[in-house]
Amino acid sequence: MLQSGRMGGARAVFAFCDISDIDLSGRNLADADFTGAVMEETNFAGAKLDAASFFGADLRRCNLAGPSIRRVDMRSASLRGANLIRTDLYEADLREGTIAEKDKYGNLPCCSTIWAARKCRGR
Repeated sequence: MLQSGRMGGARAVFAFCDISDIDLSGRNLADADFTGAVMEETNFAGAKLDAASFFGADLRRCNLAGPSIRRVDMRSASLRGANLIRTDLYEADLREGTIAEKDKYGNLPCCSTIWAARKCRGR
């Protein structure tokens, strides 16, 4: 079983998969690999996601209300519009992540637009 934590057990791997609109609420997905995955509007409410990798993942409009996501790797992840109410982000690595950033007109552009603009400005 993925959640048993036994020696020789399997790790859940969703790397570079599109798992948008899936209900994963209440699941034990500790140590899972979501690197580069597209998870728009996925429901993780109450899930256990400790030490999971969300490096470069698209978590736009996800329901992350109440799960434990301690020590997760969320570098370069997009969390725009995500529900983070009561989410435990203790020791989470959020470097280069984007929740939202306004442009010079006060609008919230797409996260990929933000990344491209930063790259062009040499940031």
